Amino acid sequence: MSSRERFLAGAGMRDSRIIRSILVEQRWGSRFRGLLALAGLAVVVIGLIGAVFPAQETLRFQQAVRCERGGGGCLDREIVTISDRRTWEVTSTSGGGGDSPSSTTTDTYYEITWRRADGSHESEDVESFIFDLAHEGQPATLRRWHGEVVAVEVASRTEWFLPNSAGLLGLELWVVFFGGGILLWGLYGWWDGFFFLAYRAGCWAMAGIAPAAGLTHILAYGVDISIGLVGATIIGLVFTAISLFMLGTTLDRRRLWL
Repeated sequence: MSSRERFLAGAGMRDSRIIRSILVEQRWGSRFRGLLALAGLAVVVIGLIGAVFPAQETLRFQQAVRCERGGGGCLDREIVTISDRRTWEVTSTSGGGGDSPSSTTTDTYYEITWRRADGSHESEDVESFIFDLAHEGQPATLRRWHGEVVAVEVASRTEWFLPNSAGLLGLELWVVFFGGGILLWGLYGWWDGFFFLAYRAGCWAMAGIAPAAGLTHILAYGVDISIGLVGATIIGLVFTAISLFMLGTTLDRRRLWL
């Protein structure tokens, strides 16, 4: 057999595999896709319903923050005393499979503890700039909203924290994003096994983290341009782009519109 004949035979085998895959898809894959689309739609609806109340509370919190920044008096304030502070490190290792070298990263976390007037203690994870300013015996000012600590001020520097309602809103927004991906795949995707389905779902889930967190931050604090926000936005865009790239490597353009 000549090289040309072998090439044509190989091409024929590849085409036959594609045809068999398409026949399997047409046989029962369309039913599975229909169920997948319905499941995605249900997840979207559940997420939207679950987001209503936390969205309302988050917007009320945004109004209180704007009022507080404008003149103050819109959030409850409490004077406390720094009683302790500590740091800890978490080391993680990734890679190392095959011939690729492993990489090790170490993240440092900061925590301060304050004592209230009634003698009780509370702790909170903070950024390094607050940790560097907080020393034992030093006074600090807490801002509370509906009983939650939403900000701590030390030496005229303030760090804000998202209330629980905003955290719940971020989760529900992510659920809507994830459900939308399931819905789209049910409408326009194809069936090629549970592994690829789970892999694509994982990539799409990771891609939705940064958009949900970013939208939650905007709804909670408004659009407040700062170096920290710009940096977080860049990191979020990179993380989302990597997740979508990983998802894109599994797509077959010839089958997107079957």
